[in-house]
Amino acid sequence: MKKLLLSCSAFFIGATLFAQTIEVNEGPEASYTPEELIENVFANQSCIDVSWVSDYTNPNYEDDIPDKSYGYFVAQEGSEFPFSEGIMLTTGKAHNTGVLGSNNSNWEGNWEGDDNISEMIPNDAQNFNATIFEFNFIAPNELNQIHFNYLMASEEYRSDAYFPCYGYADSFALIVSGPGIEEANYYDHDSDPNTPEVLIDLGGKNIALIPGTNIPIAITNIYDNAICGQKNVEWYNTNGTSTNYDGETLPFEASIDVIPGEEYHIKMVVVDVQDSIFDTAVFLDGNSFILPDFYFDEIDDQDGQELVADEGFTLDDYSDLVNVNYYCADQLRLNNEEPVLTITQTPPAGTVITEDTVVTLAVTDNIVERTNRVNFNVEFKSFDTLNTEELNEDIFRMYPNPTSGIVYINGFNKINSIKAFDYNGAEVYNQIITNSIVDFSDLNSGIYFLEMEMKDGTTLKEKLIIQ
Repeated sequence: MKKLLLSCSAFFIGATLFAQTIEVNEGPEASYTPEELIENVFANQSCIDVSWVSDYTNPNYEDDIPDKSYGYFVAQEGSEFPFSEGIMLTTGKAHNTGVLGSNNSNWEGNWEGDDNISEMIPNDAQNFNATIFEFNFIAPNELNQIHFNYLMASEEYRSDAYFPCYGYADSFALIVSGPGIEEANYYDHDSDPNTPEVLIDLGGKNIALIPGTNIPIAITNIYDNAICGQKNVEWYNTNGTSTNYDGETLPFEASIDVIPGEEYHIKMVVVDVQDSIFDTAVFLDGNSFILPDFYFDEIDDQDGQELVADEGFTLDDYSDLVNVNYYCADQLRLNNEEPVLTITQTPPAGTVITEDTVVTLAVTDNIVERTNRVNFNVEFKSFDTLNTEELNEDIFRMYPNPTSGIVYINGFNKINSIKAFDYNGAEVYNQIITNSIVDFSDLNSGIYFLEMEMKDGTTLKEKLIIQ
């Protein structure tokens, strides 16, 4: 039995009017400190233990919310923005004018960049206006991987300008450090197959990378530009932007393996590169740390089990072997929606096998809308290789048992007929066997005793439970 525990409106510009897709730093959340944003918006403290470390933001504002370089955002009703709420980190001003109007700050007093990003940028270009959040967390005991959802938007993505082509590499990094994580790692920092990867010591691993690669998230690594063409365009939003930035990436999911129960450190940083005029922002999906997910806590001891097989052996429907649990189940509000699992088996039930076969169950759920897979091996063993004792134990395999009426028989071609007797010894079933499916649906619920007459003249006995 399965155990079930447990994204804003289009943007239009008229002569003097535009429609908002997201709001930034509006309402009571506008006063949130960086610590409150991490603990209350990005992570849920009831799901993961987070402790604040430090921040570095625009030092030129003095309690003036419109000038903050970070903030809380929420998508408006009907918006096409992929995240409903979250945190904005920017190299400029994090407010509605900055998001939906001009994003060209041109600060009179720009602030410092970041040394880690300096290591990541090709050609030793200078960087400015770093906004940095840092915090620690303890990996939950049942979780061995963490996740983040985010996207990057920028004014460097002007379609009529050459900024991505000439090193205006505004960047975002998510550096994770702690047990089991190498401090120095190789990065394809310029996404150029003709240049070597670079070993960079960041004191941890940057996981803000193009998925499936070691290419950092930077304007010069992801673009669609009229002057210099395209680079990793499959991760660029070619349908336009959902804010008034001149361009944006598609949403990314960053992940890294961790050791349950151990403490880790995270540094988030976004910077301007070469100039400080055209702003870049990162939008972090609220509550995506840790992304709700499900896992298989057991497979009913099926993994590695030997199954006796011969000509005519067919695979069972193994979907009922899977037990599923959810990480952070109390955050999914499972009471408001019934979890439903869709399980696809490969090879499917009924497939005749003649050799060892790996069975894969692809499980998709409707709560977190993810697909996870589990594999196990069905070992083929020909009857010709079995001794008499093994035949008595293994030649007859029927499933499911208990059953509602229909059972499947492995090795049915070795069986001539089946008789069933009730608890009083009365014969209630007698049938010649011609295929692997036997129908006991006419029998009442109860316990029955089967007697199988084998084609070699021997007799096998088995107990059957009808539910």
